[in-house]
Amino acid sequence: MKSIHNFSVVGAVAANNFWQNRAFQYGDGLFETLVYRGGAARYLAQHYERLTAGMAVLDLAVPAGFSPEYLRAAIGGLVRENALGSTARVKVQVWRRPGGLYTPDSREAEFLVSAAALPEPAPTRRDHVRFYAEVRLHASPLSRFKTCSALPYVLAGLARRRLGADEVILLDAHGHVAECVASNLFWLRNGTLYTPSLGTGCVGGILRGQVLAQAGRYGLVVEEGLYPPEALLGAETVFCCNVAGHQFFTRIEGQPFGADAPPELTRLLEALYA
Repeated sequence: MKSIHNFSVVGAVAANNFWQNRAFQYGDGLFETLVYRGGAARYLAQHYERLTAGMAVLDLAVPAGFSPEYLRAAIGGLVRENALGSTARVKVQVWRRPGGLYTPDSREAEFLVSAAALPEPAPTRRDHVRFYAEVRLHASPLSRFKTCSALPYVLAGLARRRLGADEVILLDAHGHVAECVASNLFWLRNGTLYTPSLGTGCVGGILRGQVLAQAGRYGLVVEEGLYPPEALLGAETVFCCNVAGHQFFTRIEGQPFGADAPPELTRLLEALYA
């Protein structure tokens, strides 16, 4: 284990030059971003399940000893050793061992766990949101995972900066709304909570899954589907969320929206981030 300022890493990485790294060469890998709070990695089981499901799609073998229990101990050790405080951002990266060109020589994986301090999550507002249509998302067996090939989100982030926007909403190849730069998209209309389906190519976010699983307990009906941008314009509340927090949209392409969530939605979000 080693420390670099307030950024620490632990993992199993072969002693090879960086240029042999297949994540660097071919994007041959995956990652998960977790939040550590209150002495535990939040939703660790769900992150581990998504990561190993993605590894199966990539035909990557799970390293020996690479388990939720190992990750729990490694993450806790990183946070304590580096005095990162009560809340930290954790990234778990997995990629294939070096060897081969497009066709790899191995199913064996290397991995890295890193952690850095993170402010306490809090709901925020996004007052200037735009649609981003220059690079579209495409559904595939890999699209629901966080892969090392994240260029659509990099370009969307650059467009957000160029436009002076607080957030941008990405579209799929057919013009349906998909997700935001680093979070899933939801909107409430007439008591129903809507979200784009995985058929848009959006990431199957951990908080997205929790919203879908828990909404019924708070009297909310959730529908997944393929929706044009116009579907948002009649919404009462629009927000995006990921494991680090949620943001309410008050204006999309100049269209104003209410910034206050109804009580049932507020209770749901409070429970998910408790």
